[in-house]
Amino acid sequence: MKIKLLPTLLLVLSQTLVYSQTTGDYRSTTSGLWISTSSWQYYNGSSWVIPSGTAPQGYPGQYSGTGAVLIQSGHTITINQPVSGTVAITTQLMGTVTVTGALSLLNSTSGIIDYNLTTENIIVTSPNGRILMDSKVNITMPVDNAVLQVSGLGINNGVCNNTQSFIIGLLPSQTLANCEGNLKFSYVSADGGTSNSKPTSNSPVCEGSPVKLYGDYSGLGADKTVVYLWTVLDNNNNIVNQNGNSRNPIITGILPGTYKATLKCSVQYDNNTVVSNSETIKVVVNPTPTVPVIGTIKPIDCNSNGSVILNGLPSGTWTINPGNITGSGSTGTVTGLMVGNSYSFS
Repeated sequence: MKIKLLPTLLLVLSQTLVYSQTTGDYRSTTSGLWISTSSWQYYNGSSWVIPSGTAPQGYPGQYSGTGAVLIQSGHTITINQPVSGTVAITTQLMGTVTVTGALSLLNSTSGIIDYNLTTENIIVTSPNGRILMDSKVNITMPVDNAVLQVSGLGINNGVCNNTQSFIIGLLPSQTLANCEGNLKFSYVSADGGTSNSKPTSNSPVCEGSPVKLYGDYSGLGADKTVVYLWTVLDNNNNIVNQNGNSRNPIITGILPGTYKATLKCSVQYDNNTVVSNSETIKVVVNPTPTVPVIGTIKPIDCNSNGSVILNGLPSGTWTINPGNITGSGSTGTVTGLMVGNSYSFS
């Protein structure tokens, strides 16, 4: 019996995404005020509870550590709390805010009021999700590369006036949506939201394999020409590759390590207004494993086929082919070997 081992061991890595609650998440329990703890439940790591009112269990965004926030279908959560003059609620950083019911922002003053919802993502979902704004109300998402995703009934059920604005992100790539100009509320709703770069890759890859980056985009300007720019940085923030105007670049010769790949998408409107959004993903290049060592070979006998033990396998989870033999640890056994055959494994 002859066993031949190829010089590499193919690592098969997989990731399963399962939605679940994490400590710090909130969900509405009834219609009510945003700043009222009775409007919410807080996930404490094992169960949903009424927030205690003390750190970190206040209303969403009152204290640091707020996770995802869900306004459930059939509930209307209202914000109408100017602190002093036109200075209104400013939350701490929150996770994604998802609106399947209604988020209502009122103004009981005579001036313009600003509501600062500090989150990277607000998602308004079908069929009845909606954001309702009084006159002289501004909603700001003061987070770099923030995104508003809209379906359902959208913003103000499609009706607006010139004293309402949605200010998304930070300068210089800040997006202003209102009732006039190129970035109207109606356009935001029609395009599914504001500018949103959507990078993906074939990561993780083994050393010597090409890194393939895939650029996608949604939101404002989806029907216009989108300019794509990829920048790949190493752990020291040195640029290792930059692909101007390339949507799906292929990078070769990249050394093992963990990299940050940033996709910037830009859209230019008729009045020379440029709207852009950047998102970053992690790209992992794994080193080529060392050649495994052939261990004990069990010959074929009257009761069973032959087998061979392989030592020196890499840490983590691995797959040996042919046979789709999976395992972990430094030792594995290949079974079912037939007399007279020569075998190659990777």
